[in-house]
Amino acid sequence: MVSDRDTWRVQNNSFDLEILLNAGSGWEAPVAYGDGAHSTIHDTLWWLVGGGAPGTYNYQWRVRLIFDSSQPDGDYHLDPAIIAAPVL
Repeated sequence: MVSDRDTWRVQNNSFDLEILLNAGSGWEAPVAYGDGAHSTIHDTLWWLVGGGAPGTYNYQWRVRLIFDSSQPDGDYHLDPAIIAAPVL
C-alpha cells in the first residue's frame, strides 16, 4: 500500500499487506507474481486453485493490512480486481 500524498502535501509512505486464498485446503500464498495472460494483466498475484483440476470451488480471501505502530497519515490506495481464468 502506498501513499504518495495526503490532503495537503506530497509524501512517500507505505505499508505491507498480506493476501491469502483458501479454496478448501487451507490458507495459501500466491504461487506466482507478475504479468499474465500474455502480459495483458500487470502486477498480478496468481493462485493455481485445486492444482488446475476442473471443478467447483468455494473461495475465501484473507487480506491483512500490516501497519507500523506509528503509521503516518496519508491517502493510501489499493484497487484490487479478482479475475478467474481456466488453465489452458
